[in-house]
Amino acid sequence: NVSAKNQMLGLGRWDKILAREILLEISERLSGVQGIRAMDLYEFLGFAEKEIHTLKYSWFWWSRAAAAHYLGQMRVKKAKESLIQALEDKNVEVRLEATWAIGHMRFVDVLPHVVENMAHFFKIAALRMDAFIFEMGAPALPVLLDLCRHPEHDVQLLAIHLVGEFKDFSSVKTLLPLLNSSHLEIRMAACKAVGSIGESSGLSVLIPYLKDSAWQMRAQTAKQFARNRFTPAVDSLIQCLEDKIWWVRYNSGEALFQMRSEGKKALRKALGSQDRFARDMATQWLDELEAGA
Repeated sequence: NVSAKNQMLGLGRWDKILAREILLEISERLSGVQGIRAMDLYEFLGFAEKEIHTLKYSWFWWSRAAAAHYLGQMRVKKAKESLIQALEDKNVEVRLEATWAIGHMRFVDVLPHVVENMAHFFKIAALRMDAFIFEMGAPALPVLLDLCRHPEHDVQLLAIHLVGEFKDFSSVKTLLPLLNSSHLEIRMAACKAVGSIGESSGLSVLIPYLKDSAWQMRAQTAKQFARNRFTPAVDSLIQCLEDKIWWVRYNSGEALFQMRSEGKKALRKALGSQDRFARDMATQWLDELEAGA
């Protein structure tokens, strides 16, 4: 209530610091009306304004990163523009915390800007943006599907990765055309995303890519069949045991290994191959099966 708030305004410096820490700690456990009250009190006591100022002007990246996180944790809506500006911070940790804060407050309209800014840090961003995407929930998926057609390669790559994490069957129709992209990385990302979703008709479309001209694509395709234990690919995987590239042979053998009884039959069939590499790989994975049994 108003009188309680006014009393808190009279707190000393150390009491305010303690109050701030308490609010940050309990905010993670509160929801509903109680959560709203804690956030309201955080802003009323001036903590939100201080965090915004730190985010915008602090010389220390760790202070800016912490400020971005706290603003997201306390769902300070008026920090939206400051968080958007922080997406262009020179420090990637600050960008990531700003990204998380934007996701936590579900500013879906900012999503294209987030992906465009984080795409150049793809390997780091891909590891850390999953939480951000799931904070936004289902409304983020249509935006990401549009970004899968983005003209910039890095943006497209990150968007494809994030779409795969949703595991939404309806996404497959957007991903399948990307299997024929002129960029190998895009093709491989689309293949991985289709495998991550695990929808049977999409996996069936992958089978011809076991004969792709790029060995990386052949290896990635076999890996997705292993991931899903996709038995319709057995005959094609047997042929891949004769591939000139070790990774293709290895991933194909692992895929058959994952298919247990049906895969075991296929591996035994490969023991009769005229190709020495196919026989060796089949022997290796059959030994693994025997050891497991």
